[in-house]
Amino acid sequence: MQERTESFSDNQKKWLRFYIGEGMSINEIAEQEGVSDDAVKSWGRQARKRLREGPL
Repeated sequence: MQERTESFSDNQKKWLRFYIGEGMSINEIAEQEGVSDDAVKSWGRQARKRLREGPL
């Protein structure tokens, strides 16, 4: 998985680590990172899209 995510943005990696890896909620991540819930949701949408696209 690490190889697949090397080209992800820092925010996309944060979403993967916190939401998927640690089971944090969107709200918890947003508060921790000092951004809006919508920003975190956007990170997730972008990360999921890149994962679906498969190997680069």
